[in-house]
Amino acid sequence: MAALEGGIAGLATASGQAAQFLALSSLVEQGDEIVASSTLYGGTYTQFDVSFRRLGINVKFVEPDDPENFRKAITPKTRALTAKPLPNPRMNVLDIER
Repeated sequence: MAALEGGIAGLATASGQAAQFLALSSLVEQGDEIVASSTLYGGTYTQFDVSFRRLGINVKFVEPDDPENFRKAITPKTRALTAKPLPNPRMNVLDIER
């Protein structure tokens, strides 16, 4: 896959949640924070709300329809923002540009 995309290395995982966990856990550590959309897929929401909290990583969930909610939730401990542009339970469209 890396060669097809012009990369130098690649990593395959068994699921999107595994890939997500690996990507985010490389950015955060105990005491850090993630700001996430409250309209995430249920498995993702649980991973953030349960698994990351067990590791000492706080996740703040915000209503994504107003992008200002993300800005207001950011603190010096925030290391990542995450949201799904479309595939979520409400099928609301995330305004990424704003």
